[in-house]
Order: sequence, then C-alpha cells, then structure tokens
Amino acid sequence: MSLVNWEDSAEESLSELISYKLPASKSGAIVSRRFAQWSPAGSNVYGPASGTRSMRFVLAGDQGFLLPDTLQLKCRAKAASGTNLASDIGLAACFVRYRCYVGGALLEDIQNYSRCVAMLNMLGPKEAAEDFSIMAGDAATDFPASGELVLSMPVISGLRYAQKALPLKSMGSLVLEFEITPTSTDFADAAWTLENPVLMCDLLEAPEAQSAIEKRILSGSSVPITLSTFFSTMSSITADSTVNISRNVLKLKRVFVSYANTSDSTVDAFRHPTGAFSFQCRISSKMIPENAIEDDTTAFYQLHKALGSHKDATRSINIDKAGYSGTKYLLCLSTEKLEGEPWSGVSLSNGDLVNLQVKNAGGVNFQYAVLEHEIVLSLGEVNEILQ
Repeated sequence: MSLVNWEDSAEESLSELISYKLPASKSGAIVSRRFAQWSPAGSNVYGPASGTRSMRFVLAGDQGFLLPDTLQLKCRAKAASGTNLASDIGLAACFVRYRCYVGGALLEDIQNYSRCVAMLNMLGPKEAAEDFSIMAGDAATDFPASGELVLSMPVISGLRYAQKALPLKSMGSLVLEFEITPTSTDFADAAWTLENPVLMCDLLEAPEAQSAIEKRILSGSSVPITLSTFFSTMSSITADSTVNISRNVLKLKRVFVSYANTSDSTVDAFRHPTGAFSFQCRISSKMIPENAIEDDTTAFYQLHKALGSHKDATRSINIDKAGYSGTKYLLCLSTEKLEGEPWSGVSLSNGDLVNLQVKNAGGVNFQYAVLEHEIVLSLGEVNEILQ
C-alpha cells in the first residue's frame, strides 16, 4: 500500500483552532464546595517528652465528599527562641508512623513515615519541595523570639493520590492517626511540643451523587476506590547481606531502597554506600534487574525509568549529582509488566518473598525498603480492604 492510500484512509477532524463549541461541564452534580477543619480527639498538646504521642482525627457524618488531595495538617510548634529545625521536611519530621482507618478497618499503615515523606520529596520536582518547605518549614527555619511557629503539611498517603472524592457517609468514618517520634532531635535541636493541631480539607456537596451511591450499596453492589500505598521496613545489615521481606500484596508496583549509618538522621539521610557496592532484587525466581546494579549510572537509570521520568523530560526530580553520590542516594526498581499502568505489578499473594541482596556495602549499617503496592477500598454494606 502506498503512502497516498494510507493518507486517504486516515480520518479527518476539525482543528480545535477553528472549532467553536462550549466546553462540556463536569460539575453538574456538585452543588457547592466548602472548606472544613477538624480538631483531634483527646489531647491538644503533643510531643516526644511531654504531651500525648498519638494524634487522632475522626472524620464522620453526612458531610458530603472529601477531597483527599486537599488534606492539610496544621500545628502550632513551640520551642525555645532560636531553636533550629533539623530537617528539610519540617513538620513532617515529627511523625514516625501514619495510620488510616475506614469504618474501623485499617486501610493504610506507613511505618518510618517521616522518611517516606522525605523520599517522596526527593522524587518530585525541586519547585514542589520548595513549596512544601514554605508551609512545613525546613532546616533553615528557626523559632522566633515568641517561641512559636505555625506550620502545616499536606497529608502524604495513598488516599491523597487516589484521585477520587470520598463519600464520608458511605465510609462510616475516616480516622487518621499520626504517631509522634520518640526522638526529639528528628524535628528540632531542642525540646518542642505541637499544640492546637487541626486537620483541614475541602468538601463537595453533591446530594444526587450521594443518593446514587447509597442506592448502589443497598442493591448489593459495592463502590471500589483504587489507590497505591506504602509498606516500609528497616533492617540492620553488614557489608554483604540478604534481606527477605514478606508481605501479602496482590500488585507490587515499585521497590525503593535506601541506606543510613548509625550517626545519620533516620529522617532524611539517604547515604551512598562506599566500596564496590552492588545490589539486586529477587522475587520468586525472577531477578530484578537481570544483572546486578554495580554503578551509579545504572542505579539512576533504573530510578528514572521506574518513576517514568525517562518518558518526559519535564518530570525532573529533586536530586542533583553531588547529592546522589552523598546523602540523597536512592535505589528504585519497577516491578510492573508495563511501567505506569494500573494493575500491572507483580503479585506476592502466593507467599513470594522480596529478596534484597547487597554486596560490599561499606559505610552503612541500616537498609530501608519501601514497597509501593495497589489496594482497593470497597465501600458496601460492609467496607472491605482488598490487597
């Protein structure tokens, strides 16, 4: 077939430049949008030495649809004048664990939460990290003479990136728990407390959509909401080590691995191992990648590829060359059949282990591994978490 034949068979459409139509509205079912905030249940003072260690917010009732990407935690931090924040993730460094419950069922449980936030901050654009520091503070932030700082941070979790409004009434209740770090120096170089915390977000009022969901549930059907979440673990290692991770998940998307030594901050030190370091991951009989990673070029290539940055030059990450060879070193491997596609990850439901093998890892004592996997929140007569 000639090129002319191909050209004749191609469909033609009117250019957008000379097509004059009003855009289709997608907000017809939404009556209004409003700002809401919640206070925690129980105490109003939190800290590692004085105050309560667990900050718990209960969101319940017929209040409409919650937009999870607008969830923001605001606190009044108190410390002596001149006290300096210890981390570039500011307020997020206060929390060592995050848990989310829906209708009493555990949806997300992220250990080493502050380190996970720091990792995701590195993997986004530099501009996004700067925006984060404006709200949450950073290592250049000092407490003023008043001894008070008002700080806030987005609630980084799988729900934030679900891209679905959450029907609070159908969920029964949504509970967010933030566990305060026991190590005061994670957040600041002197004693501190968090006071008067509030959880802020936007709510949509859409009575027709709420009614449709209720009818669907009453008919015996369910409403599925898919999201990605994180499982984090830390292991002590020697120069030559093998770490096995057991986690029953249906779709494993990516594996993030980082290192630290005994003198490093557990929050944002991602130390580069010294020596002739090599790394490889094995799941069942499959090696990922097929050949061990033995140099920074290959490691950064695999990181870029797993994040999808190799497809789009505008999707830069907040790691420079000096940082990658110093304390911003991160390994990331994709376990998806087709990178970036939903439900294409490898299954661990048959008891397969994630086996991480390191050789000649000098200068580091701890290995942190984060497994990103997909789960489904199924809203029905009885809410279920499928993973």
